[in-house]
Formats: sequence, C-alpha cells, structure tokens
Amino acid sequence: NDEMLIPVGDEDDADVIVSVKDFKLTTSAVKLNPEKHYFNQFPYESVLVMKHCLADCLRKIYGNCPYFQESYYGVTNLPAFIGRFMEREKLKLENTWILKPVNSARSSDHVITNNLDCIIRHMETAPRVIQKYLHNPFLINNKKIDIRLWVVVRSFSPLEIYIQKYCYARISSNDFDMHESNLMDWSKHFGLEDRDAGEYNVGPMFEVVEEAFNKTGEDGWKKMEAKIHKVVKDVFRAAVLYKPEIHNEKCFAIYGIDIIIDQELNPYIMECTFQPEFSLISEVKPTFLSEIYRCALFGEETGMHRLF
Repeated sequence: NDEMLIPVGDEDDADVIVSVKDFKLTTSAVKLNPEKHYFNQFPYESVLVMKHCLADCLRKIYGNCPYFQESYYGVTNLPAFIGRFMEREKLKLENTWILKPVNSARSSDHVITNNLDCIIRHMETAPRVIQKYLHNPFLINNKKIDIRLWVVVRSFSPLEIYIQKYCYARISSNDFDMHESNLMDWSKHFGLEDRDAGEYNVGPMFEVVEEAFNKTGEDGWKKMEAKIHKVVKDVFRAAVLYKPEIHNEKCFAIYGIDIIIDQELNPYIMECTFQPEFSLISEVKPTFLSEIYRCALFGEETGMHRLF
C-alpha cells in the first residue's frame, strides 16, 4: 500500500525486478534492461549468503574472526576439523558443534552434537559447515534468543548500507539446556514452535529485547547495538575486499542478518540470508516493507540507520 511501489505483472512494465532465484538463473530467464531495470540482488553475493563462503571470506580477511564461531567446511576441511575436535577433547574444552547445510534456511536439517562419529556420518548426507556451537548464550527468562536484523545494501562501491532500526528476537519455547540428552531438543535450542512447519516463536520484540539488555548495565542496549552495528559493517567490508566484483550499480539487496550474543555480551553473526521473510515483522510494524523498499530504491532513511 505505497503509491510509489506498485506491483506489475509484466517485466517490460517494471522498473524493478524482484526475484528469489539465483542471480544467474534470473538474469538468464528475465529480459533485464540495464538502462531501465533495477535488480534485487548482487552478482557474487554467495560470498555472504552461502554459509561456507561467508566463513571462508571472514577467515581470509580477518583471520581468527572474533565474532564468527570457529568453522570448517566438511567437504574440504574434514581432516582439519577432526584434528581440532580431538585437540579440544585432549584439552578438556567444551566441544559441542552445530552442523549446518550450506544453503538451508530456518534451521532446516541442523544437527547439534558433541559426538565425533555422529559428525562424520552426517558429512556423508549433504555438504555442511561444522561450526562451534555457542554453549553460553545470552538468555531472556532462561530462554535462548537470537536477533534478526534487516540490512539494505544500495551499493558496494562505495559502500552504502542501512539497517532497519526495528528488530525482533526469536526465542526458544523451553529453557535452554546443554545436557547431552537435550542437544537435539529444538524447543530448547531454536526459536521454532513447529520445526516441521517452520513457524517461528517470535517472542520478545524490540522493546522487550531493549529492556533485557538495559538490565545488564547503563545504556545496555545502546552499547550492544553499537557492537552489533560494528559486526555488520565488518562483514560487508570483508565481502568487498574478498570479492570486489560483487558491485553492480543497477543492483540493490535486502539481507536478513542473524545475531547471537553470549553471556559476556559479545555478539556473533550466525548467517546472512538473501531476500528474508517479511510477514512476521510486517504484522508488528505495518510500515516495514514501505520503509525497507523506499530505502533500497530511493535512499530514504525513515525507520533506518545508515551504517555507511
């Protein structure tokens, strides 16, 4: 319901092409006119949205990245991971890992385990990233949370990036529990009410998240927000350094950034999602879609915070 954003049925009548398919698949199927059309994704953005590519990007640019949990791509780095797992066992370090398919969403087919044999067996089923599981997350009322942010990229060169001021936290249905018998209990480890249906338990919204962090100290949420913004900025800086050809002046993109925070109030990026789901946030904030797309297409900053 925005007079400046009108859906049309024919690409010839469109100024903007919005697709959920891969850039190459879309550009081969749609008659993009570079003189007219804007497109809702950048070439080579797999460096951000594919889990193993993001891990490789951050590792190559920053080395031991402080806000990305230790990760290994099971297809190419399984021997290195096995060595690391055994080293941690010998040192008696916490040794729980999460296995993530490289191109999944909504925690689909994720596995949490501290069993090396289990990890090796799962590597045979699909390409996965093996990532150290955050065993000491920040909790709200003993429930695990992660925070979903929405980021608009208007340009990678120069960087022009905005973040939606409103966020929400996905909260686990039951109390967080790291006991071995509960590692695969989705109600304790993920903000999903119904894993099969993919329905999120979107518990505390922005105000409740803000309140929870303000209890950690003066200006608690403001300080946490600054830390999160730094993480997001560093991720997109890394993408440009790693893959300069990601920029295209006729492209824009909207990403969902998932952040988890530990008990020492350190934020970590979980993943970056292309063209994220908007229905939940739109129910709570009816102006959300208008603000996001007006920012992406016209550079308007209502409801947004500019990072670059």
